[in-house]
Amino acid sequence: MQTYPLSSFPLVKKEIYKRVIEKIIFYGFEVRFTDTAKQATHLNKLQRLGLLNITKYYRTVSTEALQVLAGVPPIILTLRNLMKIFRLRTLGEDIQIGNRNLRAEDLEVNNSILAPWEKLKFGWRYLQPQEGGYCIFTDGSKKDGRVGCAMVIFNEGRQILQQNWRLNDEASVFMAELHDIKMAISHIRDLSLKKAKIITDSRSVLQALNNPSNTNPSVLGLKELLRYTPSVEFIWTRAHIGVAGNESADFQAKLGTERPIIDFSYSMPLSLLKSLLLTENLGTWQQLWSTSLKGRDVFQLCPMVNLRRIHGNFFINQGITGSWNIAKHQTRFFGANPDCSCGTANEDREHIIFHCPQWAEIRKEFFPRNFVRLSLLGILSNERARTGVEAIMKKKLETIFETIQA
Repeated sequence: MQTYPLSSFPLVKKEIYKRVIEKIIFYGFEVRFTDTAKQATHLNKLQRLGLLNITKYYRTVSTEALQVLAGVPPIILTLRNLMKIFRLRTLGEDIQIGNRNLRAEDLEVNNSILAPWEKLKFGWRYLQPQEGGYCIFTDGSKKDGRVGCAMVIFNEGRQILQQNWRLNDEASVFMAELHDIKMAISHIRDLSLKKAKIITDSRSVLQALNNPSNTNPSVLGLKELLRYTPSVEFIWTRAHIGVAGNESADFQAKLGTERPIIDFSYSMPLSLLKSLLLTENLGTWQQLWSTSLKGRDVFQLCPMVNLRRIHGNFFINQGITGSWNIAKHQTRFFGANPDCSCGTANEDREHIIFHCPQWAEIRKEFFPRNFVRLSLLGILSNERARTGVEAIMKKKLETIFETIQA
């Protein structure tokens, strides 16, 4: 059985490019990046080498098309985002994201180093059937861009209290989960309870509390409260499995998002900043792709940019780009005869895939019966039809090599 190295797979190559190659290119960007046209051209050339390796396209395919087919945004846009984060976090300068102005004080700042005595961890366990005692269920929610959280309290199976709050829209669901746990701890301290259980469906929060090296300031603040509240026991339950307290907390958290006023405000987490920059990045990339004069054959199949897209099959790529071994491409670059060898029409990708009688048997085997009604995008979206396109392009390439050797 023939085996292939992992690095031969397009997805692996893309991951290596993102995790290694880009990091090497970005090294020292804080000093070296000037955002000039000359620098953008040089960066595009560097990125192009990686994209050609990922997608296995020919060098005649434009860089803009390669970026779309590999699902990798223009490197200059990524660098601009990194520079904005650097200016905001390190230099303390204001930045603009769309119509929104962000100040350094709006961003949540993590402590990078913890003293040994500050490294606290708090464990948790799974919810047991018929959990008794003083139980506080907490939950957070984000709905229509608004953030809410809530706690619902049960004592020996009887609901005695419910509260919800609304947080500022910049807060994350993680922050909402932390906040309602903080409110639950304050409630326990106010009543001087000897023992209480906080039950949540947020495993990420429980893992953060159990991680002694977590430097999130909100997590550290919560740990400081817990240091002096030894009566708290944390319990995790799976969401939406019919646990009454959890379902009630979820409902109250959603109601919290509908409150007319904001009860508590938190700084913007770095994750939200990156998400906003990525959204802006994708919008700019889409505009560049839609208005570009290059790669229009690819644009017909892939009009929308997508980070998850990856085309790395050599033979299918010929059908997507109409490159190299197709007469239309040869005519454009070398003035060759544009006619197909079947003698019925000019040879382009649509003729080869849909109409050329030389490949009728392959189409009959792999294509759906209504393939003539489908677009090329519809054919390439069908897994079995894609196999047929690959077989056609592979057979055509073999025919060309046989002709050359003869």
